[in-house]
Amino acid sequence: MKGLKKIALVTAIAAAPFAAQAELTALDDVSMGNMTGQAGVTIELETLVTIGEFKYTDEGSLSVKNITLGGAAAAGLAGFDLDGDGTPEAFTNKLDNLKADIDINAAGDAVVSVGTTNGLPIDFGLTMGSVDLVSQDGLTTSTLISNVAVAGLLFQLDITVQNQAVPTLNVVTEFTVLNLNADVDFLAAGIAGMSITGNGSHGGAILDIDLYKGTNAAGADALVVDLGTVEMDINIASVSLGGVSIGSVAMNDVALTGTVLKVYGH
Repeated sequence: MKGLKKIALVTAIAAAPFAAQAELTALDDVSMGNMTGQAGVTIELETLVTIGEFKYTDEGSLSVKNITLGGAAAAGLAGFDLDGDGTPEAFTNKLDNLKADIDINAAGDAVVSVGTTNGLPIDFGLTMGSVDLVSQDGLTTSTLISNVAVAGLLFQLDITVQNQAVPTLNVVTEFTVLNLNADVDFLAAGIAGMSITGNGSHGGAILDIDLYKGTNAAGADALVVDLGTVEMDINIASVSLGGVSIGSVAMNDVALTGTVLKVYGH
């Protein structure tokens, strides 16, 4: 009897891997069947972001203080007629009604498309208290820009990480800036009522940008920023010097063509 028990035990141990493999294979088949052809993931977002200070330090520092990113009301814009019915939609402080659809397409590209839950443009607001240059010892500070407030609308934002020989991050967006105010302190200048529009399908500015790994003139690695399409109209209602308005400025059909930037450390 003892011999039979030992034989049974050895047989059971020897057969265990085959049984486990059969179960794993069945599970893989079911899992793959459920996963194939899925439509991706959607994320809905509502947020108000505040940052006390962002600082970049080399020897001295560049400091950006009191940053807020939210809805257009966060930058002082109460409302705007988004759907063209003659009644302005009220803005809030929050970046809301936003959704992001995330998918991996047949080519292996990662695709993120940002839209809205209600079909209207996304209103956004950005404010910054000041942008300062600071000496290494912290004793000398120069304010470049202060009292920045930007309110606008986002119509399109598609972000694609392209699966190819040189992996590329492509960003395509259409937006408008409804109102931008800022003081350029180191020049004793200021701008008020600046707007950015364009010839996009919604009347907005168009940007189509590629970012990828390349090389600089010395053959070292560099971040390449290829500004494939940049088209916009810029209007500034009031430009001031020394606190006195000197008039308005308009630049129509602004386009950057064949512009490539290479960024690297030194």
